[in-house]
Amino acid sequence: ANVPSNPTLLQRNVEFLEYGLKEGIPLIAPDGAYWYDSARKNVFDLCRAKNKPTAIICPGITFSYGAWLGTAEAGVRIPDDLSFIGFDADVTTNPYMTSLEQPIDQIAAKAIELLRSMRVAGKHLKQRVYEFDAQLCERGSCRKIN
Repeated sequence: ANVPSNPTLLQRNVEFLEYGLKEGIPLIAPDGAYWYDSARKNVFDLCRAKNKPTAIICPGITFSYGAWLGTAEAGVRIPDDLSFIGFDADVTTNPYMTSLEQPIDQIAAKAIELLRSMRVAGKHLKQRVYEFDAQLCERGSCRKIN
């Protein structure tokens, strides 16, 4: 996923893709692909293959919407045939997908705290990387485990 204007996003995407390869998880979009179109086509192909997936997890909202359309075009029913987890999916739009979401309020609060601390003369930032736990927001696109 080539996003030269956003090195943080590029690094996140590289880490996500490398982990998938390490774990033997098929990728829905090769590096440099158009995310929406690539996810749509590759998920369609996966859903029409002999060994169909039972779940899809997408690394970004653009992938998510493309992959969702690919499943629909393949005649796959979510969540009956396939569980689906998107990323930062907008709760006010269709499809109403289960989503892994970044804690935007916590990130914004930390950013404001850091900006305020810069006003104190002589204070330096010791930590440069901050981690925030994502939240899984269940919205009905994952099949219940029996």
